[in-house]
Amino acid sequence: MSEAREVMIQASRRLADEVRLSLEYYQGSVPDAHRVERMVVAGPAIAIPGFANALGAEFGLPVEMRSFGHVNVEPGVLDEIDSSQLTVAAGLALDGVPT
Repeated sequence: MSEAREVMIQASRRLADEVRLSLEYYQGSVPDAHRVERMVVAGPAIAIPGFANALGAEFGLPVEMRSFGHVNVEPGVLDEIDSSQLTVAAGLALDGVPT
């Protein structure tokens, strides 16, 4: 196995561990938590061949790769969505927000 491939596998495992901790927290703290059925990967990592598949293999879930670019959410567009469905995504996104 090439050294670059091994680095990618180790990085996906570390990221998977962080995501797993977030999922466990979500499932343990949100009453009637929705089951996570798929993953969406965005950002620079989608350019790494095999990264999304390696991450998906860690969870046994299908993975979608998306380039979101600039996302503009119109006021009210999320009003009808059950907020518990956004908990994991919002929590992971907030990790990069300065406090």
